[in-house]
Amino acid sequence: MKIRHWLGAGFGLVLLLMITLIAIGLGSFARIGKLNQQMIEKDWAKAEAAQTVNALTRENARQTLQLFIASDKAQAGRIRARIDSNKSAITEALTVLDKLVY
Repeated sequence: MKIRHWLGAGFGLVLLLMITLIAIGLGSFARIGKLNQQMIEKDWAKAEAAQTVNALTRENARQTLQLFIASDKAQAGRIRARIDSNKSAITEALTVLDKLVY
């Protein structure tokens, strides 16, 4: 074989390796895209729902403490109404968490 055949074979091999690396890179980008989509659509929604449950549970604890120091029945009624609305929001957040468990 002459030198030009060796150079041609080497250049062809370099091109083949470059095409292989491009294909592997594109496959990796597709996998990263799927992971990002899962993180945005599922994991972020789960974290948001868990944070909602956490915040509203703490709020209900504060409202329950205020029930002990409420001076009149009207104020106690407003506090109970806030607790009930928080409980319904917690239930909705738990429903979201139940749907997204995998």
